[in-house]
Amino acid sequence: MLIDRLQAKIRRLKARLRRQEPTAKEGLFGSSTPSAKIPLKANTPPGGSQRRGGAKPGHRGHGRRNIPSDQVTRQQSVPGPERCPFGTQRLRGILVVDRYNGYNQMPCLIQYCYAHLLREVQDLGREFPEVSEVSQFVASFAPLLAEAMKLRAQELPAAQYRRRGLELKVEIKALVHCPAQHPGIQKIQNIFRERATRLYHWAKSATIPADNNRAERELHPLVIARKISFGSQSEQGAQTREILMSVLHTLRKRTDNVFDAFLRCLDALAENEKRDPYGLLFDSS
Repeated sequence: MLIDRLQAKIRRLKARLRRQEPTAKEGLFGSSTPSAKIPLKANTPPGGSQRRGGAKPGHRGHGRRNIPSDQVTRQQSVPGPERCPFGTQRLRGILVVDRYNGYNQMPCLIQYCYAHLLREVQDLGREFPEVSEVSQFVASFAPLLAEAMKLRAQELPAAQYRRRGLELKVEIKALVHCPAQHPGIQKIQNIFRERATRLYHWAKSATIPADNNRAERELHPLVIARKISFGSQSEQGAQTREILMSVLHTLRKRTDNVFDAFLRCLDALAENEKRDPYGLLFDSS
């Protein structure tokens, strides 16, 4: 009966709310989150650790020994910058491009991933299979998103691709602006309405995918390394890793020898720290 189904649904929703209460109170990384899964951890305050680090007083240590003066054959002093040249805002822009697009595009072309949007639509249909409005929306909207992602694989001529892309864009916009009563449908429609300038770049050219699968694949090794090493110990360390990996991945796409390009840049900065590292790295690559 309808009452039995509604009561069962209320019990499921209450159980879901109970599971989400700790997250709502403590945040995404609350007290129930293991320490190894927290991406950024605050440093221990001075005097807060019970165990003092370092060797005992008088211990010689096992560090690098000084070379005796009679064994020194040549001394050379190389001036260098006082701070890391890769902390500039201009180089951080490469990170945004590499993280979300996976290839060299202007940041204004960053768009939402249709694979994630399609998953949200499918999850909505699985959560409310008995609501006819949701079923009709999912049955009409999901195929359009899937076709938009598969359009590049058809290898159509440029004019034909743009024509079919424009047709899909018009059909998607018609469903997005169609009046809906269900809040789940309205949530998805609002994403397309409020971010329309970042959702249809794929319709202009086959060089721009509708998903970010390539960026996900390129970030996968870095994410695995971060998990194995338990992440960075500070926000500054995380930003440094992101900037350096972004620079190296971008160089890998633009030059055959990443090591030589990076070495030339560092040598030039050692001679004149005021030179632009972006131009040294990428204008000549």
